[in-house]
Amino acid sequence: MLAYTSGSLALQGSILNLKQFFKKDVVESDGRELFYTAVSYRIYLSAAGNTDFTPLVAYRGVDKTANVWDAGGQLSLGGRQFFLSALYHSNDIATFGIGVNYLNKYMINGLYNVNTSGLNENNNGSFEIGFGIKI
Repeated sequence: MLAYTSGSLALQGSILNLKQFFKKDVVESDGRELFYTAVSYRIYLSAAGNTDFTPLVAYRGVDKTANVWDAGGQLSLGGRQFFLSALYHSNDIATFGIGVNYLNKYMINGLYNVNTSGLNENNNGSFEIGFGIKI
């Protein structure tokens, strides 16, 4: 992953699975992500800087299917201790999330993905939990 940050602006890009990308190994898998790019910009909503909103636009390359655009944002409250997020993906999926940054060291978040198309008859969504420790 390569990233550039300057104040409020963040640019990100990565090529996923470098071995397969450069060696062109023959692996049959539909829907494998090939690359990821994103642009975001943090907007401070309070003079004290303890509340901000970060809109994000991302583009993902996917093997053997249509590439995916993502658009959404994250609202940070309490000096970046509490997060609410929402994203809409061009493959008719919406993601909603909540997170807590405890003592600026321990992060826990939950994300719920829901299909917004006719596919929701077969899959009503999924839930992910993430943990992080700042070392």
